[in-house]
Amino acid sequence: MTYVFMTVSATLMILAIVGIRKILINHVPSLIFGILWFLVVIRLCIPFDFTTNYNIYNLLYYLRSKLGFESFEISWLWLDRIIMMIWNNPILKICCLVIWLLGVFFIVFRLWKSYRRSNKIHKESFPCPYENDLKNFLARNGLKANYIIKQSGQIQTPIACGILKPAIILPQNFDTENSTVWIQALLHEYMHLKYHHTFIQYCIILFLAFNWFNPFIWIFYMYVNRDMEIACDRGALKVLGEEQKSAYALQLIQAAENMVEQNEVVFHNNFVQYDLKERIVAIMKFKKFSVAVMAASMLLPFSVATVFGASDNYVFNDEINYQQYDFSATSENTLNIDTTVSEDTMYIPWEQLEPFVQEPVETRAASSLNIVGFCVEYPLTQTKIPTELRLTTEQYGYTYTGTVTLVRLDKGTSKYYAYYNGTLYR
Repeated sequence: MTYVFMTVSATLMILAIVGIRKILINHVPSLIFGILWFLVVIRLCIPFDFTTNYNIYNLLYYLRSKLGFESFEISWLWLDRIIMMIWNNPILKICCLVIWLLGVFFIVFRLWKSYRRSNKIHKESFPCPYENDLKNFLARNGLKANYIIKQSGQIQTPIACGILKPAIILPQNFDTENSTVWIQALLHEYMHLKYHHTFIQYCIILFLAFNWFNPFIWIFYMYVNRDMEIACDRGALKVLGEEQKSAYALQLIQAAENMVEQNEVVFHNNFVQYDLKERIVAIMKFKKFSVAVMAASMLLPFSVATVFGASDNYVFNDEINYQQYDFSATSENTLNIDTTVSEDTMYIPWEQLEPFVQEPVETRAASSLNIVGFCVEYPLTQTKIPTELRLTTEQYGYTYTGTVTLVRLDKGTSKYYAYYNGTLYR
C-alpha cells in the first residue's frame, strides 16, 4: 500500500461521495454522509490493504483487456517513481520539503489567527439574561442543558464554540422580542455542540493542513462543513416539528440578509454559513427517515469503501511482458513459496530494468543499483514461486549482478505477478 495509491483512492472516494450527495442529499440521513467522509480520512491516513473482486480498478483492467489495450498502462506507479526520484535527490527532496512546510505553516498560521479571534469572542462575551429560560426550554424537550449560553457584541449571527468549555453565543442585538427566532437559533447551535462539530473541525483543519497540496482535500473540507450545517438544521427541526420548516427557512434567509460581511472564523459554527440555497432546499424537503431507509442507507458506505477504497486483483505496476522467460510448473495442486534462491541467473536488458532503478541518472554509473518493484509474471499453473532471483544487466560498459527478494505476490485472472526488490552490484 503506497501513499500514491492511498491518495488516488481517497480522491476517487471524494468524487464519488460528492456525486452521491448531489443525488441523495435530501433522501439519506446526515449520519450516512458523516460515515462516508470518515472513510475518506481512514483511507488517506491509515496504510491498510484489502482486496475485493468488484472495484473500479478491476473494472478498468477488465475493460482494457476486453478492448484490446493490453499495452496501455492503467497504473499510478509512475507517480511512485517521481516520488522516489525526488527522495533520492537531496536537493529536490529538501526543496519539496521546504515548500510543503511553508504551506503547512501558512495554513496553520491563518487558522491560528482565526482561533485567536474565536477565543477572544468567547472570553469577552457576557452572560445572557435569558439563559435560564433557554435552558428550561432545552430541558423540557429532553435535551441536556449543560452548555453555557452567552451574548456578544462582536458577532451578527449565533455561534457555537469551545471543546472543554462549550458555549452558545448569541448576538447582543439579536431579536429578543421574537421567542421563535431565539429558539430556532438556539437549537441549531445546540446541535453543533451535541454532534461535537467543534472537535471535528479541529481534526479536519489539521487533516487539511498536512494535505494542503491536494485540491480534492479542499473539496472534502468544504462539503464536510456543508453537511454539518444540514445535520444541525435537521436536528433542530426534529425538535421543532416538520410544520416549522417554512418559519425556520425564513429565519435563515433573514439572518443571511442582515449579516455584515466579516472574516471567516473557522473554529466555531455559525447559524448562517456555507451554501444557503442547498440548506433551504434540505430544510423544505426535511422529513423523518424510516428505519427501512436508515438500514438501506448503510449500504452506501459499504459500497463506496468496496468500489473505491479496495485494492485491485490485477497487477498494480508496469505492464512489462516477461513471457520470454519459461518457468516450468510442477504437478502439485497448491501454490508454495519456494524458500530457495533460483539457480539460474536471468539476464535483463537495461531498457526493461531501467524503470525500476531508483538511482538518479547522473549516479547510475555507481557501484550498485537499487531495484524496486521489479515484476515477473508466472502462469497460474506455477506452484512454486522463488523468494529470490539472480539478475544481471549491462549498462555504461559495466555488468551489474545481484539478488532481488520477493516483496509482493498478486494473483490476476490468468497469471501471478511477483514483485522483487534488491540491489545489483558492479
